[in-house]
Amino acid sequence: IRTYTNYTSRAKAERPDVVAIASPDATHEHILTSLLVIRPKLVFCEKPLTLTPTRTEEIIRLYKKHKIGLSINYTRRFIPEYQELRELLGKKKLGTLQLVTIYYSRGFIHNGSHYIDLIQWFFGRPKKIIKETRRKGLPKDDTYSC
Repeated sequence: IRTYTNYTSRAKAERPDVVAIASPDATHEHILTSLLVIRPKLVFCEKPLTLTPTRTEEIIRLYKKHKIGLSINYTRRFIPEYQELRELLGKKKLGTLQLVTIYYSRGFIHNGSHYIDLIQWFFGRPKKIIKETRRKGLPKDDTYSC
C-alpha cells in the first residue's frame, strides 16, 4: 500500500477522478484550491465550501471555469420520502402550497442550509427568506455556503 505524508502529494501521484473532502470546515478552501492543479472530474465536499460567501463564489467560479464537477453534501434530496414529497408537489396532489416554515438547530450551515437546498429543489429559488429568530447560545462563527 502506498502511503503519503499529505493529501497534495497523494493527489498529484494518484490523479483521482473523484475526490471527497470530509475535513474540518476551515481546511476546505485550501484543499479545493489545491485540487485545481490535478483537475479531477468531480469533487464532493462537505459544507461549507469556504468560510465566507465571497470566497465560496470564487471557488464555484474557478471550478466552472476548469469544468470540474463540484457537489456539496446536500444529500437529503436523495432520501426516498423527500423524493416522494417532491413528486407529489410537482403533480399538485397536495393542493396549493401557501407557506413553508422550517425549524432547525445546530447552526445555519450544518443543518439549516439543508432546508434551503430542499426548498430550492422542491420549488426553485425563493423570492424571499425571512429569519425570525436566532436561539441564544449558538456559535457566532457559523459559516456560509452556496
